[in-house]
Amino acid sequence: MEEILFQDVDTGEQIKFSVLDRVEISNQLYLLTIESDNKNALDAECYIMKATFDDGDDMNFALLEDKSEIELIQNIFNERLEEFEIS
Repeated sequence: MEEILFQDVDTGEQIKFSVLDRVEISNQLYLLTIESDNKNALDAECYIMKATFDDGDDMNFALLEDKSEIELIQNIFNERLEEFEIS
């Protein structure tokens, strides 16, 4: 399973996430992730991340926060991964 390292901009804490699925919509990449430390827990929360690019064209990921965008992408992941409950 692919993993990415996420750095919390508020705390500076680095958190490792496992990528469960990815989807590209209108040239925008989204990842369905779970904290790697919790990937075997039955009640673990999933997170949707969105690819962003900095000035040097390096790809970074940010947690998705826009409610309408979350709903749209969540529905797509729900269709693709019916066994996962995303809330």
